[in-house]
Amino acid sequence: TFGKKIRMASKPPVIPFVPKSTSFLKPGMFWDIPLRDGSYACGRVLCIEGKHRKRRSNLFWAGLLRWHGSVAPTMEGISGAPVLWQGDFNVRSFKDSGSRILGLLPLEADDLEIPPLLTTTLNGEVMIGYDVLRPATNAEYRSLPVKTVQVSNDSFREIADEVFLDGKPLRWDRSPDENALLDSLGLKTPADLKEVEARLSREWRASKRVRAKKSRPNNAQHHKSDRAGELED
Repeated sequence: TFGKKIRMASKPPVIPFVPKSTSFLKPGMFWDIPLRDGSYACGRVLCIEGKHRKRRSNLFWAGLLRWHGSVAPTMEGISGAPVLWQGDFNVRSFKDSGSRILGLLPLEADDLEIPPLLTTTLNGEVMIGYDVLRPATNAEYRSLPVKTVQVSNDSFREIADEVFLDGKPLRWDRSPDENALLDSLGLKTPADLKEVEARLSREWRASKRVRAKKSRPNNAQHHKSDRAGELED
């Protein structure tokens, strides 16, 4: 109708392209991550949404592949490469990074599975992508890495530089220090967390009673002083 704006459907960009949102991203798409020595790592789109999480314009679940090459990644080159690290990825970090979506290799084409993570160090739930599945087993609780809050092209590049160029261990993985922290808290299994929470709750209630008891004599003394003052008057 005259006077009304007609919204035209956007056409998918031609590969290679720099994504500005998640609108045209699909699981399996991959991009190049230039490293400091001129070689490349590779990022891959793992999922865009979850069972209880709708697609967002700026975030998707991404993986840094255990792949390193002297030239930019190709479908043939990355096929079969597992996920080295993963997380909630900010698509805006593509800006000014020099990275572009180079192609689409559907996850099922090379049987790529998203590795499980723990939602946090303490609560012991297993998640895959955006979906929280179930409580962790005792072994998973002590071995699975913990989800990071958010990752970006810069953090993927930093990890790739350390692992592929410097030969350092993956410091984002579960460390002995983290398990030592769990030991200090008395957390050997996920079930222990409930016991610790119950103990802390009991200790808090007990301390609250002690504080209330200590405050009573002061109140009583205050009232006694007030009464004494009234009698003098």
